[in-house]
Amino acid sequence: MGETMKIYFSITKSYALMLCVTMLVCFAMFSCVSVQQSNIHLSSESARISYLSSMGFNSPDLQESKSVILPLGFSESFEQYTDIMEKGGYGISEYKGEEVMLYTYFFSYDIVHLIEFEDRLICADCFNMKDNKIYPLKVRKNG
Repeated sequence: MGETMKIYFSITKSYALMLCVTMLVCFAMFSCVSVQQSNIHLSSESARISYLSSMGFNSPDLQESKSVILPLGFSESFEQYTDIMEKGGYGISEYKGEEVMLYTYFFSYDIVHLIEFEDRLICADCFNMKDNKIYPLKVRKNG
């Protein structure tokens, strides 16, 4: 009878272990932020202006465009930025160590950044100077 109990408990422990592992895998899969790859190609200034206009930003003034390399290790403030952007669907952290183009546009109360990798939009944000907050551009509410 003792051996039967021993086998019974070892099977139960195996099932319990498999159940725990399965639950952890499911939790990991479903709790991750879903990051969408951008299919927006902005290979020219006119394409960027058209994109900004479609988002409600008209007559932008390009203030700056420069090539930057995203750091391999993000600072705390940059980690906060990437968290905000990833919640908006931008997977900028996937481009650590890559050379990207940063375009900065000024509007009356907004500063908009477009970040491109190989002419493909990988991140777009809007810093609103009235409320002192940054938003992923595609979810920003106008007004």
